[in-house]
Amino acid sequence: MNQKLIYKLSEVMVEYANKGQLLTYSDLCRICKIDISPRLLGAPLGEISSIAYELGLPLLSALVCNKSTSMPGDGFYQLFVDLKGKSKDPDEAWVKEVADIYACNEWDRLLDYLNPTSNYTMESRIPCSTPDFEGIDKAILIEDQEEEKWEGRRKEVLHRIRDRNHEIVEEAKR
Repeated sequence: MNQKLIYKLSEVMVEYANKGQLLTYSDLCRICKIDISPRLLGAPLGEISSIAYELGLPLLSALVCNKSTSMPGDGFYQLFVDLKGKSKDPDEAWVKEVADIYACNEWDRLLDYLNPTSNYTMESRIPCSTPDFEGIDKAILIEDQEEEKWEGRRKEVLHRIRDRNHEIVEEAKR
């Protein structure tokens, strides 16, 4: 698990929560300076929301939406059901969760918990049920890399992502 990535994503989402704003998956990648497909954010966002839930906070990942639908991905709804139970109206549950996020003034507890400079690893704090990062643990924050090393690593990650998604490779050949 990439603790720096989890913390950076959380910092940005908390900033947007405090401003009372939603953000898109692609904006989150851009702001965090991570060069991965926004589609790969589901696992770390689920991890963050699971930890927030264990700390008695709202599911922070509700703030992150699809650019074209302005709604969270299916993974958010599944996590919501897993943690909070089924809702009669998923859209209403999401709107309530976002309102709870905006009203929350305890986000410092989450950030303190996730801070990579603490003496504890996230794994030793609260066990979460979300899956491994499926390749995101290899994602690297640009600011942590020397520029020439980053370019080679970026190409390697992009190559690995393309290899995993055969449809993208086939479409690119056309």
